[in-house]
Amino acid sequence: FDHIPTILNEPIFTKGFEIASVAHLNADQYDAYIKSVLSYNEAKAVLDTAYQDGKLEGKLEGKAEGLIEGKLEGQLDEKFEVAKSMLNKGFDISLIADITKLSEQDIKALPS
Repeated sequence: FDHIPTILNEPIFTKGFEIASVAHLNADQYDAYIKSVLSYNEAKAVLDTAYQDGKLEGKLEGKAEGLIEGKLEGQLDEKFEVAKSMLNKGFDISLIADITKLSEQDIKALPS
């Protein structure tokens, strides 16, 4: 079956044509066909596994990056809170900058 008419190009018919084609194979051709199908299925399984592994790796990397980013953001927020508290208590800006490792410009920009 070299060509399937357009009107019959539906999954149910194409499957029927495939079965009919396989039924007419001699023993050697049938063995080659089975090996080909097995090779295809094996290659597809490898690709599917690699794809799933890649998705999992991407998710794990994203979560790790998110955790690190959140932790750093929290640490920075804490530095600003300490700086604000020190500023409100009258500490010198250069001392606050030295202790918190924030820039003097960032400290000056803090709301009172």
